[in-house]
Amino acid sequence: VMEELGLRPTVAIYSAVIGSLGKQGRVVEAEEMFAKMIESGIQPDEMAYMIMINAYARNGRINEANELVEQVVKLFVRPSS
Repeated sequence: VMEELGLRPTVAIYSAVIGSLGKQGRVVEAEEMFAKMIESGIQPDEMAYMIMINAYARNGRINEANELVEQVVKLFVRPSS
């Protein structure tokens, strides 16, 4: 869809779409968009993860939100030396 509109997908564009879908209660579509972002080779940043976590949480999908939080901790939190 983005390519059809002449947009080059970026993590920011994906995040905006995912956030909008989450606010509309369209969590399955948000999940699909998140997966498509990763499949297309775009690495989600911390903000993208937080937007997806928020989409889960605002729609009552707490288990999925917690699982994604665990992934974020593994990916972005570095142990201190």
